[in-house]
Amino acid sequence: MDSPTAPNEDEQMRESLERLELMKKCGRFRVLVVGRANAGKTTICQRMCRTTEPPTIRNVQGNVIDVSPTAGRGEHNIEDEITYEKNSGYVFHDSRGLEAGSSAEKQTLLEFIASRAEKGNLRDQLHAIWFCVPVDDDRPLIEAEQEFFTKERSLVPVILVFTKCEAQQSRHYKGSGDASAEQEKQLLQEALNNANMYLDELASRVRNSPHPPDAIVNIREMHKAKKSPRHCDALLESTGKCLQNDVLKNLLSCVQKNNLNLCIKWAIDDYGLRNLFDTQEKWLDKSFDQNNIYRFLLWFPFHELVSYFCISSLTENRSILSPQEDVSIFLPRAANL
Repeated sequence: MDSPTAPNEDEQMRESLERLELMKKCGRFRVLVVGRANAGKTTICQRMCRTTEPPTIRNVQGNVIDVSPTAGRGEHNIEDEITYEKNSGYVFHDSRGLEAGSSAEKQTLLEFIASRAEKGNLRDQLHAIWFCVPVDDDRPLIEAEQEFFTKERSLVPVILVFTKCEAQQSRHYKGSGDASAEQEKQLLQEALNNANMYLDELASRVRNSPHPPDAIVNIREMHKAKKSPRHCDALLESTGKCLQNDVLKNLLSCVQKNNLNLCIKWAIDDYGLRNLFDTQEKWLDKSFDQNNIYRFLLWFPFHELVSYFCISSLTENRSILSPQEDVSIFLPRAANL
């Protein structure tokens, strides 16, 4: 007799369909990027979208704002939507003015976060906050930044991003031109260790705040990344871990388009495969019906072939894969990532 708590096939199918429909309606992953000037906010957004091109900025009416150098600089509005042609699945909002310490600016920031939390449509809600703090100078945490983590806010996950961390390694480096190759290697490692200790102290200070961030990420050498998103992997993974909504996590998996291994990890965690498939040899003896295959494939909608199979099979309710032929190719390997 089946367990009364175990979902039947119809319930599993309905859950997958509902998740797919919500992802379709939401469509875009919305991020508020907070930080003072030169904190690396634009670079992070560009790397996430795999581009070096300037963004398109639209006001609340949907009109494109001219940001060319000859256009002059108008008044900044946190409600403006920032997107990149290379990957329009991300929508960014930029909060400027923290370094000024203006109470009006800080209130605007908090009100924007609160107002987005009240939006009834998931598409219009704020999905994550990336709070960027550069650590390349003598004031890594200014008063306005520290104050943010003393204020109560909505449940939107906040990831604190220490940017330009390579500067701290340079500051702690005590090498000279007379050092041998082995000594140079040791000096560089010591500088890295001291820099990490410094960053850990900063992180500890913020974690002791009344309302600490949900995660803290260190990013180094973003200027060397060009179009590569690899330097943002830690930020991407931390954002996914902080999301409590499975639909949003699925959506981020779809939007990011960069890290296949991360999609596999999230799919495994969603289905619980780490416990179910404990060895490569035993996994085929386990139950893995087509509904579970649909759920697994929902984490890979950016792959055109998988997207076609996933959506058409969910809507037509027909089998798409032979578990012992197709899925077995990558599941055992994925479970060990």
